[in-house]
Amino acid sequence: MMERDQAAELLEKYRRGECTPEEERILFQAFNRVPLPPDVPRDDLDHYRLQRETLTGIHRQLDRRRTRRLRRWLPYAAAILLAATVATWFFHGNGVVDPEDSLANQHEIPPGGNRAMLTLADGRIIDLDESQTGIVIGDGITYADGTDITSGDRVPVGEDVNQLTLTTPKGGTYQVTLPDGTHVWVNAETTIRYLDGFAANERIVSVDGEAYFSVASDVRRPFKVVSGAQTIAVLGTEFNLSAYSADQETKTTLVDGSVRIVNGQTRRASTLKPGQQSTVRGTVIETQEIDVQQFTAWKDGYFYFNGDSPQDAFAQLSRWYDIEIAYRGAVPKVEFYGKLERNKPLGSMLNILQKAGLLVEVVGKDGRHQLIIGDN
Repeated sequence: MMERDQAAELLEKYRRGECTPEEERILFQAFNRVPLPPDVPRDDLDHYRLQRETLTGIHRQLDRRRTRRLRRWLPYAAAILLAATVATWFFHGNGVVDPEDSLANQHEIPPGGNRAMLTLADGRIIDLDESQTGIVIGDGITYADGTDITSGDRVPVGEDVNQLTLTTPKGGTYQVTLPDGTHVWVNAETTIRYLDGFAANERIVSVDGEAYFSVASDVRRPFKVVSGAQTIAVLGTEFNLSAYSADQETKTTLVDGSVRIVNGQTRRASTLKPGQQSTVRGTVIETQEIDVQQFTAWKDGYFYFNGDSPQDAFAQLSRWYDIEIAYRGAVPKVEFYGKLERNKPLGSMLNILQKAGLLVEVVGKDGRHQLIIGDN
């Protein structure tokens, strides 16, 4: 019979990626609370029950204490799905998928990368270099390494206040350093508009999508970020804003400093402290303490799931891999946990989902890919 220390050793072995398929099956059975196999010999029932009870006990202890140990092995276990209800789980045989047979490997869709378009005040559109990570706006507009953004002369920035627009597509991300030194990370499917010279008494940008701001302090010129639902006013701070027009909520996550959120409908204001997040939904503003990393990991190259719903988790995959999401039947009632590198192809993600028991399929549709989740 497997004792507690042996179970812990197996978890550590899984974290290192050294488990055999049989050992993985045991782990997934324990953590997903799968019923005992019906064909287990009576003499082995006690053995199976002990495995399940021991591993499940460890899981409950880790989950209850929410210690760093959980977060150490979750990145390697990579998105084990914990069922909220088992009725919507789908399993393939013993729960282990052969990578050679996986549908995921039939569609090696690459991850997103440095892709963006810059629209100048005169209407010119420049496809920014994918080998570069960002642009810098100063006397002119250059890439972060100092090279011009066009093959010709440096694009000048005039003394007049003109609007510049940077747009990332699905599967795109880019960085912008504004004239005041503010640094902005722009996530996929996002549009950010800003005035290339700013005004004498304030600095204003607008965002539709998601962006992370590290704002340069300037007490004479407050920095404002306008989205459809709210306005953020700051002096110098770091925060993440998720304000996709397709979403019903606008989330502001404060990392450092202080920000003031003003509801666009009611003009009601709320001030955030580091580690807090505001959610604007219609006329309502809600504030709560959160795990900041969950909402900022994307800029460092990670997905970070911490109890995310399928709708939220798959929306991130859709934007990053430029795929459509469709559900066959009801939306699975599961929660997503794990920290995953965003530089992996989609197939790596789908293999994880299949091994965890979720049925996924990739199909071609009108020259695009669609990820289908659900029943056979």
